[in-house]
Amino acid sequence: MSRLESFIRRMQAQRDCINLAAELVRDVPGVVWEFGLGNARSYDHLRETFSDRDVYVFDLEPYAPMEFRPSEERLFVGDVRETVPREVARSHGKVALLHYDVGLGHRPDDLRLAAELSDVIAPAIAPGGIVMGVYELTLEGAETLPLPDGIAQGRYYIYRLGQA
Repeated sequence: MSRLESFIRRMQAQRDCINLAAELVRDVPGVVWEFGLGNARSYDHLRETFSDRDVYVFDLEPYAPMEFRPSEERLFVGDVRETVPREVARSHGKVALLHYDVGLGHRPDDLRLAAELSDVIAPAIAPGGIVMGVYELTLEGAETLPLPDGIAQGRYYIYRLGQA
């Protein structure tokens, strides 16, 4: 598969999973967290899909165009290994959806980062909340949910933490 085809499939999977997550957390109160701003494609879809919720973004060095960035009070700049634990302490049980799309560009390092964050994020998630993203996470007490039709296993991961 060409890199272009892989990118298209990844974007379709991302869109379809975000849309599914909107249904899954419809009755779960809380905010939305996005790990990784990048070009702000998924952030823009999240803020449109969850227009009734605050969407917070964590990113090492935001480079997205200004019109696609969150406001300063909703953007946490720095290494997620430092910014996320601080916010988890303040947001205990208040995150309805966490979309994980952050990486360092080197798969072994990205998998290590995902493992590190798996140990940190669970307390922030509201009962019945969803964690989803591009890497498999190990979240204690989480239920792995099926992907939307047409998305290959391993392309995306969706977890529900606790029940509302």
